[in-house]
Amino acid sequence: MDDINQEKTPAANERMGVHKRTTLMLLLFGIVVSSVITLVALSSFKEQLKNDFHAHLLSVAEIQKLRVETFVERSKERMVLVSSSTQLRISLQSLQQKHSQAHQDKMIQIVHDAQNSIPDFYEISVVNIEGRVVASTLPDLIGKTRFHRELSHWGAEKDSEGKLSIHLHEPLLLDQRVVGSLHIMSHAAELSEISSSYAGLGESGESLLAEQLENGDARFLTPLRFDAEAALKRTISADRIDIPIIRALGRQAGFHEDIVDYREIPVVAVTTYLSNPHWGLLIKMDQAEVYKPYLTLRNQLAMLLVLIAFAGVLFAYYIAKHWSRPLHYLTAVADSIRRGDHTARADLKSELFDQETYQLARSLNEMTDELLQVFESSLSGMLIVDRDGQIIQSNRALDQIFGYEPGELIGPLVETLV
Repeated sequence: MDDINQEKTPAANERMGVHKRTTLMLLLFGIVVSSVITLVALSSFKEQLKNDFHAHLLSVAEIQKLRVETFVERSKERMVLVSSSTQLRISLQSLQQKHSQAHQDKMIQIVHDAQNSIPDFYEISVVNIEGRVVASTLPDLIGKTRFHRELSHWGAEKDSEGKLSIHLHEPLLLDQRVVGSLHIMSHAAELSEISSSYAGLGESGESLLAEQLENGDARFLTPLRFDAEAALKRTISADRIDIPIIRALGRQAGFHEDIVDYREIPVVAVTTYLSNPHWGLLIKMDQAEVYKPYLTLRNQLAMLLVLIAFAGVLFAYYIAKHWSRPLHYLTAVADSIRRGDHTARADLKSELFDQETYQLARSLNEMTDELLQVFESSLSGMLIVDRDGQIIQSNRALDQIFGYEPGELIGPLVETLV
């Protein structure tokens, strides 16, 4: 029996105790629950953040689009106001039929009067059907050749100071017949002001305005926040569909997240398209700034999880220790009985016990009493030795067989009897 106990001891020592098992289970449960709650909360927060920024950027885009469209419509109205001069068209036709300085002077007077009323138009030129300038607010242009257009046209150019200008072309009709065209160069400082308005766009947001070149590439019309020299210089290749300004010119209006900007930095953006004069408008912000609250919250929750795990270890250890105290107590009582202290019994009045452990303690006491009763009342001589062969208990029959008084055999080695 002693050999069997010795063989079982190592396996028993390798088993995890109730205390450790309970601690690990409580800790694992706490970590799993906290992690799930954290992941769900983070996912919901990020989705809400994305929706909020979508709505915000869409609102900014609508405002910027309205401002650009207002500028365009106002420019068109002013151009129509100049081109609607009947006297200008009559004088142009008369000049082409019969050259007269009076007709030319009349047109020059008309364009100067128009310029005085519309200061943004720094050049107003009248071109005949041969493409020659016959009247202009810039005298040096008179007599020069300029491309004649029979259809309305918009174009972006740079003025002599390198600033953005809008080139407007409008055909001049008389009696349903084209007699020439009107060419106007207008300052576009307002467009630059619109694009440089970063209200509500944080530290990385921009309003970008671009036109599409003949090869499909996008060319920025205004200075960029991170490239002041980009106006009419910087272009984006048409095959870069991962850059939102290309999508804007491709009439893909909406919210975009799987993109980078001209700096190759991930951004979120809202694109829109202005059908006339065929410009793309983009409102964007760096993803790092947009999701900064999310990243901050994620880091804070990660730290909180570490603290929860640490607190969970302490709490689980305390709970497990509290739950395992009755078992440790009963184990100690059983060990005392095994070592020969047959008077050892579990104190059934102890506050350690709940209903289940109380029943276990009472059963241990009753089983010990019954075993001792069988041991003492047996007609056969019986004794109990420890692992070292030392006698720790003998019954009455054995004492009588060897002639010892009750209890006298406790202590010597079993070889004494042999």
